[in-house]
Amino acid sequence: MKDPVPHKKGEGAFLIVSDFISGDYGWLRFPDGKKSAQVLFRAGKDKDGYFTHENIIKQVTHAMKILQKHNSCDQHIFVFDNATTHRKHANNALFATHMSMSPTKKRNRIWSINVSDINEVTGRVKLSPRGKQLKKHVHIADRRFADGTPQSLYFPRVIRGLGSSKAWLRS
Repeated sequence: MKDPVPHKKGEGAFLIVSDFISGDYGWLRFPDGKKSAQVLFRAGKDKDGYFTHENIIKQVTHAMKILQKHNSCDQHIFVFDNATTHRKHANNALFATHMSMSPTKKRNRIWSINVSDINEVTGRVKLSPRGKQLKKHVHIADRRFADGTPQSLYFPRVIRGLGSSKAWLRS
């Protein structure tokens, strides 16, 4: 008998099924069984796009509505695995993984984060003509001191040459 040889995934459909199940109630459904918290998602650039944290938030919101309407006397806990879509933070959140390990170079003076560029109309990730996700740079969000005072992580923009006669002419 030959050892199995790994091969590339074919061109077939790629389907994601996301659902909730409880030891007490089974699959999360309305009592009539017509509506559920299940999501069927055809992944890919020519299909439904990619399963993102926005999809999960929408699904959990729907699941909570079902629970509030039909099982509101109980306390419910949602448990997720550690997939990247389940660990989502704000795009401009401060993370050590986004920080450079050395001082920024002159050409990259503005310290920023690469995030997916989202189409505001469709809510889907923008793709290049070759099908790659497009990215854009955003500033990291301001932080707050313990007393609530905001603290920007960036110096304010100033007019180049401030204090010289040319600067006064520009303003």
